[in-house]
Amino acid sequence: MFELIVNKGTIFGSLASPENSEDPESVSFRGKNYSLAGVMIDIVADPAQEIVKRFIFKNLISKLAVKGFSRRRRRISYVVFRRSDEVQHPHTQFFRIYNGFEIKVRTVEEAYLLCIDPHVVIESEATLAQYVQQGLPLLGLSGFSVKYDTDTYMGIDGYLIETLQNGIVKCRIKNYRSPDETLVDVNRVKPEPRPEVLQELGDKIGIDFDVIKLQRKLSLQGSPIPSRHRFEKTKELARLLAQEIFPLKFGNFTVEINASPVAIVI
Repeated sequence: MFELIVNKGTIFGSLASPENSEDPESVSFRGKNYSLAGVMIDIVADPAQEIVKRFIFKNLISKLAVKGFSRRRRRISYVVFRRSDEVQHPHTQFFRIYNGFEIKVRTVEEAYLLCIDPHVVIESEATLAQYVQQGLPLLGLSGFSVKYDTDTYMGIDGYLIETLQNGIVKCRIKNYRSPDETLVDVNRVKPEPRPEVLQELGDKIGIDFDVIKLQRKLSLQGSPIPSRHRFEKTKELARLLAQEIFPLKFGNFTVEINASPVAIVI
């Protein structure tokens, strides 16, 4: 974790809900809305630490996007990566791999802390139709999560129950966001980019490539001293953010980072 030095600006109460949940100019907390712009009468004299933290996090993610980082949202964090940090391998038509990191902001007493964790990002490139074209049998093509909704970046969409052929090949999928099942054209469905899933699909079409081994190598799981190597990688990422992202400026806030790790005493 790395300390964030926050020069606090002004936060205003707002009657309007954010039109976009990722809008860096506004946050919601405990049923109330807050903004970085407003009139004097609406100034929040002593905003809760959580409100400030949410503004910091939203504006950090926004600045990362401006600087060319792609992002994948988790519950209280984001995984971010740059396309330029792609790991080269001979089967990019099926999946791509990037060196990235998970990032979130925490508070400890009065301090704001940035948590950074190196993370390997894997993206499915090929649809299931492309695997089928390479010889993947329809029988047994089931039993893993999939992505098929290209209009949203909310992550995995459902669970593949079975793949059927009745003229057109379709996938019967249990939707994760509703109680419904749906039939989706196989050309729209991509497998969840988990190493185990990609490895099994690759094995079935004769790809001689160990996805799991590569993922373990990149995440330093095969290192004799993984904790030390992850620690050095984390410090490297903090220096990168200090150079390219900070100081972070929004409203009349200024946030800087101390790129030396914080020692937490429990």
